[in-house]
Amino acid sequence: MLNIYVDPGVKDVEVFTKVMGEGDAEYNVFSTIDSIRPAKVDVAVVWLSTPHCLSEFVNLKLLLISGSGIDHLVKEGKLPDVPTVRLVDFKLRNKVANYVLAAVNDYKKAIQATQASEITVGLLGVGLIGKSNYYKLKEAGYQLNCWVRSNKTRDFDNVYVGQESLTNFVKHSNILVCQLPSTDETYHILDMKIFDLMPKNGYIINVGRGTHLNEFDLIKAIDEGKLYGACLDVFKLDPLPVDNILRNQNTIKLTPHTAGGIFPENQAKYAVKVIASFFKQGKVEGLVNKEMNY
Repeated sequence: MLNIYVDPGVKDVEVFTKVMGEGDAEYNVFSTIDSIRPAKVDVAVVWLSTPHCLSEFVNLKLLLISGSGIDHLVKEGKLPDVPTVRLVDFKLRNKVANYVLAAVNDYKKAIQATQASEITVGLLGVGLIGKSNYYKLKEAGYQLNCWVRSNKTRDFDNVYVGQESLTNFVKHSNILVCQLPSTDETYHILDMKIFDLMPKNGYIINVGRGTHLNEFDLIKAIDEGKLYGACLDVFKLDPLPVDNILRNQNTIKLTPHTAGGIFPENQAKYAVKVIASFFKQGKVEGLVNKEMNY
């Protein structure tokens, strides 16, 4: 039997533990460390912070993260040296993909393009969420470019790898969809240097992190006619202040984190699948690279 600790900080922890406990496998799921000796814990699930008890799980084999990214946990410097996976469940992936497709369709209508194939969408990052966006947009008929930071085998067309390829990637993308993790390297990756390279009437869609975007550069690029506009679901300040420069811009659409979301029941069901795959098959998708912070 696997002993699985779900930290009380996980969103709707009661729902999470109930659903996991109803899984096919024999799981002992709990959210208080009083019910078992720490050395007996096999799997831990955390969200926005690293609980102190994590250091006591000396035989931990797998760590699951229920939130977006790991940058906030890396900064704490308390992550154990075990395989770590973000719980990017299928409902989340599909919701983000639908959001991005709707934003791209709105842009297509705004510029009065007759065919989807007239527009090339550049995906900054093609992880689990980016992969869903890729196939959703491809099915709709859009041309696609993909940019990744590391050289991995990817089953996508037109893949640009590394910083040295970013310029060509941007030059051939009418729309940039940012779905990158938050790292020092991706801070303000969407800035005037990038906007200057894009084809005229370019468009920005940010479903990654607010820190990816230089907001002042975006406004300037739109005012100078370099960009048509943007669709933004994430911001540096949350909630977005009423006097923020992004507000009241005719060609900037703002949404309050509606692209994604945390769905505890779906996450818990996905966690069951991740754990089963890890312990029975020795593999899992979406494994975090802690050295690269994503």
